[in-house]
Amino acid sequence: MLISYRSVLASIASHITKMDLRTIFFVFWALIFASVSGRDISCGSSSHFTIGFMDSKEIICATTHITLAENDTLRYTDARDRDFNVLEYYGCQLNTFPAEVFEQFSHLRKVKMPGNDLKSIKNGSFEKATSLRELHLNRNKLESVGRETFRGAASLVTLNLEHNSIKNVDFLAFDTLVSLENLNLAYNLVTEVPVGLFASLTNLKELHFYSNKLTFVHPKAFWHNKKLEILDLEGNFLVTLDLHINSRHLSLLDVTNNDLTSLKIDGNVKNSTSIRKILASNNHIRVINVEKNLQTEIIDLSRNKLEGFSDISLPWKTLKSLSLAFNPVKTLPHDEKYGNLQHLDVSFSLIDMKSTGFGSFSGLKVLYIKGLKLNSLPLKAISGLDNLQVLNLHENDLRSFDYQWLLVQLPNLSQISFDTENFTCDFVTNLMDYLRNSSITVVRDDQFPLEIDDFLVSSPIVLKVGRNCRNQSLTTTTPIYETTLLYEISTKETPKASLKATSEEIPVKTHKNPISRYYNAKILLSLISILIVVVVVTALIVTAKYNIGPTYGKFRNSLQQINI
Repeated sequence: MLISYRSVLASIASHITKMDLRTIFFVFWALIFASVSGRDISCGSSSHFTIGFMDSKEIICATTHITLAENDTLRYTDARDRDFNVLEYYGCQLNTFPAEVFEQFSHLRKVKMPGNDLKSIKNGSFEKATSLRELHLNRNKLESVGRETFRGAASLVTLNLEHNSIKNVDFLAFDTLVSLENLNLAYNLVTEVPVGLFASLTNLKELHFYSNKLTFVHPKAFWHNKKLEILDLEGNFLVTLDLHINSRHLSLLDVTNNDLTSLKIDGNVKNSTSIRKILASNNHIRVINVEKNLQTEIIDLSRNKLEGFSDISLPWKTLKSLSLAFNPVKTLPHDEKYGNLQHLDVSFSLIDMKSTGFGSFSGLKVLYIKGLKLNSLPLKAISGLDNLQVLNLHENDLRSFDYQWLLVQLPNLSQISFDTENFTCDFVTNLMDYLRNSSITVVRDDQFPLEIDDFLVSSPIVLKVGRNCRNQSLTTTTPIYETTLLYEISTKETPKASLKATSEEIPVKTHKNPISRYYNAKILLSLISILIVVVVVTALIVTAKYNIGPTYGKFRNSLQQINI
């Protein structure tokens, strides 16, 4: 149904003599809708009223009042423009994919239809979608992907099928999508990934399979994806995983939040396979074997069932960051092959610091030993860590430690973090007096940083001690911060301590979006149009009610002669 000024004038002419409130209300809002619409456009079937918003290269239909039955078609009435390259439908309750859009607009490059009711796509719907590069069908009700579903969309680069109910994916479903680089199948119901399913996607860079029902992934399911950069299998039901990777560019493999008990990953030696980061936390891994030639730099194995380094086979020559937090690890190794490791987190493990040490990790820059129930800091345990810069001792039972030894044995230490509740006022005073002339800053607890260049904690600590430290304050100056640290008294009457940093706030520059300026101007013009409509309608009402002017009868007769 189209709304135009011609139809509005016709409605006024046919109802001007009655002028009841219902008619006045209809005329008023019809004129407003006509003024808001930039051009005549129909986004749906003829039985529904809808408004379309058109930009110079985009058609957007955003309404919940449109449904498209199986035999209905979408009609675009503005024949002057056929070069639109973006078509968007948000929440339009479409249950059938409108294949006719590619017949009317041959230059479409992006189609976005999230939040609809699409349950299936007819075969051949994309036969004429030769220019299509992006297709977003997320948050619909698709249940399967057939071998003919996307046939014809050979130029497709991005395919988003996230948040559907897809259970079955045909073996040849992606056979013709040779240009595809980004495939998102997250939040579906797929249970397995067979070999060859993605074999034709030789240009695939990102594959998102998180939050499905995967219980089986074939070892060579991704062997043909030599350009793969991101492989996300998070949040599935995998118990074992044996992957053979054949990509030189894989930067992330994510298998977090599965049921894995064992993990094995290897690659093609001739192809120089590499996986920069492996995330495997929140599983039940007892044994892990990552091939030495994979050149892996970062591995997160926190919250698993690893009991010792004998169960961990990793590429130690290239590995820089390793998290073993919340694992029942009891002892540390004595092999020199761990010397290249820079980040290590063994927090909340079962390591006994009195009987073992970190001498094998001579290259460490960041060490997290939180939650080990330490009453004191064993000097031998961390001796030889000349490169250590960050030491986190939080959530232990420390009552004192040899801080003078820290500066001597750890010459590069710049940040230390610990709890202060068990420290006496005299100890903290002497500690801060000593650190005042050193390069060490006491900082608050922070999450273990996996990335190599992200190990500096940004926030200094507010010390917490007992009542006997009232009115005492200290200032410590370091190369990183100039911070005022006040003792915080554990009473409700005493305000909490404050801290100040020397770094000044940098004002953030804001840039106006040209698209927002376009819509602001359009809104302004619409408001002006609405004001004019209100004035005209008011004048007509007054004229009709009081029969003002000798030419009123002629004016009414002329309006009634307009063809509707």
